[in-house]
Amino acid sequence: MACGKFNMTKATCTEVEIGSNYRLGFTYEDGNDEPVDLTGRDITLVIKDVNDDTFSDITLTEVNDPTLSGLYYSDPTNGYLVIQILIDISSTLSKKTYVYEMY
Repeated sequence: MACGKFNMTKATCTEVEIGSNYRLGFTYEDGNDEPVDLTGRDITLVIKDVNDDTFSDITLTEVNDPTLSGLYYSDPTNGYLVIQILIDISSTLSKKTYVYEMY
């Protein structure tokens, strides 16, 4: 898959509140701002401590159920997916800054 655009900003509420559910939906786009068809694609989102990126605090993969933590492809043909971090996972986080990688 070619590199795509994925830009989380504070305007889109990227702060995960510890002990709460978090959802962020977005369209994955190519370099021409066109949606990328995610059908049949395996995407992983890894969230790490900004000061120690050797250990993954959270690893999210595709889920087929919008009630589970993971990456829910609600409209894969049009590149739309939702990052879901539910209470069971957010409760394990510490208050600090994290970075992410999506591949």
